[in-house]
Amino acid sequence: MAKRVVVTGMGVISPAGCTLDKFWKNIVKGKNCIDDITYFDTSDYSIKKAAQVLNFNPNKYPEISKYIHKMDPFQRYGVIAALDAKKDAKLEDNYNPERTGVIVGSGSGGSSSMIKQIKLLLEKGPSKLRPSAILKSMADMVASHISMHVGAKGCAFSVGGACATGALNIGEAFRKIKDDYLDICYCGGSDATIDEFNISGFQNMNALSEKGESRPFDSERDGFVMGEGAGILVLENLESAEKRNVKIYAEIVGYGTSDDANHATKPDPKGKGIEKCMVDAMNEAGVSKEKIDYINAHGTATTLNDEIEAKIIEKIFGKNVCVGSTKSMIGHTMGAAGAIESIVAILAIKNSIIPPTTNLKNPENKNINYVLKKTNKGIDYDLNISMGFGGKNASLVFKKYV
Repeated sequence: MAKRVVVTGMGVISPAGCTLDKFWKNIVKGKNCIDDITYFDTSDYSIKKAAQVLNFNPNKYPEISKYIHKMDPFQRYGVIAALDAKKDAKLEDNYNPERTGVIVGSGSGGSSSMIKQIKLLLEKGPSKLRPSAILKSMADMVASHISMHVGAKGCAFSVGGACATGALNIGEAFRKIKDDYLDICYCGGSDATIDEFNISGFQNMNALSEKGESRPFDSERDGFVMGEGAGILVLENLESAEKRNVKIYAEIVGYGTSDDANHATKPDPKGKGIEKCMVDAMNEAGVSKEKIDYINAHGTATTLNDEIEAKIIEKIFGKNVCVGSTKSMIGHTMGAAGAIESIVAILAIKNSIIPPTTNLKNPENKNINYVLKKTNKGIDYDLNISMGFGGKNASLVFKKYV
């Protein structure tokens, strides 16, 4: 028999805050977390702004302080978010490590560490390359670091899916628990891509906002703003959560995925892939489109993504659902986006609050009910949408736990 899967813990490292409480308060407030890039000199770049993680203190966990120097920033974000999720879920010694897994991915891996080590290699020769260089660059090592620090022995791997990575990893963890391969799973995504390589690459692709503004679904949008961070969820089968007598944020009831098989960077102009994964997620959840109260959209503020995503939302839901984009505040956190935005969707259910979409002044599609201001609303079901390069799509349906 399929298991019911619930969310019992969450941890987040983001431009809006490095604790769950601070993050949620700033998201509900609609705080704009985009500012000047300070990680490197942007004199030669047309892109000057990003959404950086500020006030991040990896030393708040002394037990991992001796390992911090061996991790790329994206790995640090993932480990700290996982430890916060573990604490939130009250996972002490009341669980079976052999039935506990880690499925956490990254869109770009340790790109900032690779830049530094390649410079060192070219300037000073191969003997100067750090022994940890390879491990810092590997996208899947975030899952390995997490498993070592939380004591999860059931599995530890990453699903790579570009900007859909976070949602795909949550979906695969959901299936592992639903099908009774695991009792508990840490899942989500982590990325730290505000560096010379990624900014110049996306800048030259004309994907980033020259204005430094994230304006999802706005008629004057001009590209996304780079963000960074990590979102980690603890998923658990309902029997385990009840046995441990822990709080339950929400239930995850549906997961859909697809690929456009169309273009490396452009979504399918007909939106068939994103439509399929949304419908599949609702079908698995056993919920009709009329029951969905809120959609946390992918909403990158790029021309093609927003146009096509909005077209499919309108086609399926019309004006009968509230729609918003977290990226308006914290930018596009890349491989972490689907996980961080799932946390927003879950907290929206738990607190009966839909956060605003800041910077949305002139919606391009007038047939969608965009949430421009914080809205108090009871939510029974909501839907999270993620899309990534290569046509990767993922949708998750969350339900109020009763």
